[in-house]
Amino acid sequence: MDSNFAILFGLAAVLPPVALLFLIGRGVLAGRSGASLIVLGGLAILFIGERWFGEGSLRAPLSGLGVAVLLAAVGLRAAGFQRAGPDRAQPMRIAMGLELLVLMGVGAYALTLPMTTESLGLDEAGLERWTATWSTLWPIAVLVGLAPAMWIDRTLADHPTLLPAGAAQAALTNGLSVALAIAVVFPLNYLADAYNIKKDVAYFRTTRPGTATVSMLQGLSEPVEVVLFFPAGNDVGREVRTYFDDLDAALGDRLTVRLTDQALDPATAEKLKVRDNGDVAFLMGEKNQRFRMGLELSKAKKDLKRLDQLVQTNLLKLSKGQRTAYFLAGHGEASSKEKENPLRKLNLFKKAVLEAQHIKVANLGVTEGSAIAVPDDAGLVVIAAPEKPLLPEEVASLEAYWDRGGRLFILLEPGEGTLDPILSRLGVVAGAHPLAHADKYIQQTRGPADRVNLVTNKFGSHESVKTLSKNSTQLYVVAPTAVSVEKAPGTTNTVTTLLRTFPDTWPDADGDRVAGEGESKKVWELGQAVAMGDEKTGSRAVVLGDASVLSDPILESLGGNQQLAMDVTRWLVGDDDIEGTTESEEDVRVQHTREEDVWWFWFTVAGVPVLVLALGGLSLMLRGRRS
Repeated sequence: MDSNFAILFGLAAVLPPVALLFLIGRGVLAGRSGASLIVLGGLAILFIGERWFGEGSLRAPLSGLGVAVLLAAVGLRAAGFQRAGPDRAQPMRIAMGLELLVLMGVGAYALTLPMTTESLGLDEAGLERWTATWSTLWPIAVLVGLAPAMWIDRTLADHPTLLPAGAAQAALTNGLSVALAIAVVFPLNYLADAYNIKKDVAYFRTTRPGTATVSMLQGLSEPVEVVLFFPAGNDVGREVRTYFDDLDAALGDRLTVRLTDQALDPATAEKLKVRDNGDVAFLMGEKNQRFRMGLELSKAKKDLKRLDQLVQTNLLKLSKGQRTAYFLAGHGEASSKEKENPLRKLNLFKKAVLEAQHIKVANLGVTEGSAIAVPDDAGLVVIAAPEKPLLPEEVASLEAYWDRGGRLFILLEPGEGTLDPILSRLGVVAGAHPLAHADKYIQQTRGPADRVNLVTNKFGSHESVKTLSKNSTQLYVVAPTAVSVEKAPGTTNTVTTLLRTFPDTWPDADGDRVAGEGESKKVWELGQAVAMGDEKTGSRAVVLGDASVLSDPILESLGGNQQLAMDVTRWLVGDDDIEGTTESEEDVRVQHTREEDVWWFWFTVAGVPVLVLALGGLSLMLRGRRS
């Protein structure tokens, strides 16, 4: 059904401009007009083929049609030139040369395509220079060729009988001036991207206390005093004070806040080892913890936007002992140091989730004793989608760790079932094929390949997804290439579902991203929480059907995945008394599902024009009544 819709939509998008180009072409052959509008139409068809259908089967025919229209335009121009009068021959010849320049620009674009660059055998640096050079030159060539040609054609159309002397030259000059002025943007854009030139003109706002921070302070055994070391009237101190005043109002006598100047209160500064203004200090009984904000607002903006997270991190340092999360290593696992596949890079999970909760991170491989025993100080063991099977001795040590109250965080990927022995011990069963959905997915390439980028806001009743469940209308989780994770029959462990797919999801066994015969459509479970033994001190595990859920590109842009990572980790390490959201004012990239993109598309291509026509009709009606 989707492929048929795509074909009909492609034809509907292409046929009207083709009919228009045919009518214009008849005028060109008669020598009455130029072919620049046909060139523009060919470029539009080429754009539709390359950008809207860049991964689909329609790309090649649409792009080929666009190039054919461009070639036809130059041919029509040549035919029109042969029939042009003596006053029109020279501008027609110039316009034909400009349209050849547009064709050269399209050829330069072809030099940036993967099928070209992969055949060159260039190293990484050479490939970057090649792509950057042609990516900058081809739009300039197209623009410098198209704009003056259109100016010349407009001049020819304005003077159908006799072209005044100098009119064509003036048109050429005006078109080139506009084209070159716009063309300056292309190299500037490349330089800004290459040298990371940025200017912060965004609206700035300090974050407010999140419900997780309030929950954390309410759960502490003793009240906390906050000492803010800032001089009177300091802008950073004013922003920080506002945050802590809001927190104080929510907590009452559980929190006291005091603003002081380091130079005027040397006794407190010495006790807390504060050497200068700009520090925030926490005191709880005999323990204290501090972090630095600085005094310059321009430098402190980034930390002010994530102040709530900084406060949580330092409160955990104050109230919790050092805990260690071990990442199993040596089997091709996803890790914080992944370089090839960004969807297997877990650096943000390490820094913004684990270390932010005062959890030390270390590797656990054979050289660190994974085949002997899991270290006694392990608060958590992360097994992130290994590509190779574990040694039998490693499986045995992980099972022994689980039996004595261990905490496991297991991330899966489609494959051969390298973790089946451990999953069997936990009481869950994982699928082998990525799940796909025809509508409920995030668009990336705008092709069928996107259907495995599952999106869901269907959360279970487990306490580790309680915040997500309460906010399911605003928060959702994206899981690219996820496999199902189901409760195994007969297990005595407590297995609770965390995430489910939407209905009509299927396991894509043949990789064509289309539901075929034998690929069952239904609701599938994507993650499970497993518990064994005592509610507080017993064994705990979470199994998610996708390692990409915690990858850097996903955590960087999706609040639902961030909340899932934070709350699951809290439950695993025993901080489940802390619940709620962590507030942040940092900008994140906007992601749309396919359904949302369809609505935005029809609103922009149909809704806006209809609105303009309606306003125009209303204006004509009112004008007629006045007259």
